[in-house]
Amino acid sequence: MSTNVSTVNSASIASSQSGILNVDNPLPNPLSNYASYNYILSLAALTKDQANDPDATYMTGSQPNLICKSAGADPNNRVDVNGFGKHDFFITNLELQSMIGFKDGKNTNVFSVNFEVVEPYSVGLFILSCQLAAARSGFPNYHCAPFLLTVEFKGNKENGLMQNVPYTTKFIPIIINSIDIKASESGAVYTVSANVHTSFSQTIIFSKIPHEVSIKGKTVQEALQSLETSLQYIINQNKSNFASKENLTQPDQVLIIFPKKISSLVPGNSNKKDKATVNPSKPDTTSSSIFQKLGTSEQPIKDKVNQIQNNNLNDIASASLLFDLTRKGDASASLYDKVYKEKKLNRASVTVDDSTGTFKFNQGITVEEIINEVILNSSYAVNALKDTGIDSFGNRKWWRIDTQTYYLGDNRENSTNLPATLTVYRVVEYKCHTSILTSPGLKPIGIDKINENVPKVYNYIYSTSSTPGSGEVLKFNIEYNLGWLTTFLADKGNLSQDTETQDQRSSVDTNKNVAQEGIDPSKTSSNLRLGTSVSPSYSYLATIVSGDKGGTTGDTPEIMTARLFQALITNPIEMIGLDMEIMGDPFWISSSGLGNYSADSISDYVNADYSVNWQSGEIYVHVNFRSPIDINQATGLYQFPKMPGAFDSAIMFKGLYRINQVTSRFKDGIFTQSVKGYRVNNQFEDITAKKSETLNNSKIDNTPKTI
Repeated sequence: MSTNVSTVNSASIASSQSGILNVDNPLPNPLSNYASYNYILSLAALTKDQANDPDATYMTGSQPNLICKSAGADPNNRVDVNGFGKHDFFITNLELQSMIGFKDGKNTNVFSVNFEVVEPYSVGLFILSCQLAAARSGFPNYHCAPFLLTVEFKGNKENGLMQNVPYTTKFIPIIINSIDIKASESGAVYTVSANVHTSFSQTIIFSKIPHEVSIKGKTVQEALQSLETSLQYIINQNKSNFASKENLTQPDQVLIIFPKKISSLVPGNSNKKDKATVNPSKPDTTSSSIFQKLGTSEQPIKDKVNQIQNNNLNDIASASLLFDLTRKGDASASLYDKVYKEKKLNRASVTVDDSTGTFKFNQGITVEEIINEVILNSSYAVNALKDTGIDSFGNRKWWRIDTQTYYLGDNRENSTNLPATLTVYRVVEYKCHTSILTSPGLKPIGIDKINENVPKVYNYIYSTSSTPGSGEVLKFNIEYNLGWLTTFLADKGNLSQDTETQDQRSSVDTNKNVAQEGIDPSKTSSNLRLGTSVSPSYSYLATIVSGDKGGTTGDTPEIMTARLFQALITNPIEMIGLDMEIMGDPFWISSSGLGNYSADSISDYVNADYSVNWQSGEIYVHVNFRSPIDINQATGLYQFPKMPGAFDSAIMFKGLYRINQVTSRFKDGIFTQSVKGYRVNNQFEDITAKKSETLNNSKIDNTPKTI
């Protein structure tokens, strides 16, 4: 059903007595149903089992080792500091910074946490409490222990009845980076800096590869996971050799998987099950159960084993790597034991497999960078940018990397004082809108459908007050970058391969020599012109190649296009930027994807726990506001454009925005958020782009049709 985002009923979603929400977009702020509300913050230490399996522990009511909680709540469930008893600490100035989209060329989880803890009267008891809570949870110190930051909301109805606000409790597992102390005669204030638990996998210790690596395969899964020459197997063998050298009981491991569903729930289970059927104090988090939950099984390779995913694979895993006669990529020859038998050369076995290529990477590259490089060289990335790769919403299926960390066993290793860890890289499908590569003067495909389904609408100055989002905007800033330039290929596509390879390619297939002509957005026949709602300008900043960290040889024009698309979505820069401060909305704080818990989703934009579904694709909001033209001399009131059809000076600023970053602030009992994003271009054009006009064979009039 079509929904007008400007006039949608504020009762489109309501909280019933049973706590079940009737979902109709856009969603109002659940806190607006209360006369007043307050938030409760708490900090606790997680055990290995709780960190490994949130679905069976703290997400279903398991109580971790509590360190502090707002308003002196739950006083008996506190860490007992030996010789000092149980104490109250107060959390304040909490700031949660989350990347809803991508940042700095990365397509992984990014989430930082900062807060202050007030310790009245004394100094040092908070750190001692953290240390004791970590030790009782099975960790040697609080530096490496996972903690759980919980945010709860309680609302007051008009009749004075206080109740928990449904679907607003947030669980944020964190790793503490640093604690700064300011002490005085009145006690101490601790400034705590932390990252979410998933960021543990992205640290230098776990993510960077300290040696050169070469991987081979015909498909993405073969190159990254399943073969003896895969990235996963090579890393794990090096970790195993290190463990043997250092006499470690169990080595760290890496697992790369390609799940169809993002949810962390094992099929057939539910985090809404009766708590009487769950023993949260003893979840099954042995190594075998962890791999079983992740959907992998052991496969022998010579005298070793490798974890392989055989079922529930997404389309990324089976994508072929684009090696052939014209793009050999250091094609692999036959193995030694197949060529030589009984010390005799078997010439019939000497073959070269053109469909299998080699990727060579230098020391210091990260696992995420290798994963991205392999997928960019696959049929998945190339097919996503074809006409057939666009759905009715205008989305293309891209990918993102979800990271997770599991603790293997209970042993503390002597040389590291840490338990062995399993670092998981979940390569999941992710929807990106084709407007990033839509030509100027054309309305992107699917914009109207997205407007009908946006999860949030914000009505600012002089807008109607009967819609969700009205009255919630506290500050509204628009950054209009007149010097904005679209990043494009510096070589206009001419340097997609070296001259020798290009000559070979043109002699093999004359229909694929488009790179010799180049790709120039200034020509009307361009297939990659990037538009704005005004007129486009282009910056030939750099040739987008794999860089100096390695990869394979000879990018085709299709792979160059994929690199451009990847660069644009992971480094979002547009002409019109949004920086909006709003009244706090729990929707924008998601527990999903911050640890080893990932929620089910009920739509592309909303999770089953009614939080933002930032893991499946880009998130949009619709912004409405009216700007007066003059003062009516007869009435003394502001004079507004008489819509529809009248000139609206704000038309280039209102509309659909792609959200990139949300910062939540809890200070002095006030909950506010800063929402940042970029406006989708060409929304009010009269002509909608066809699929063939977004990337291929477009014939477009470059004259702007609207402002």
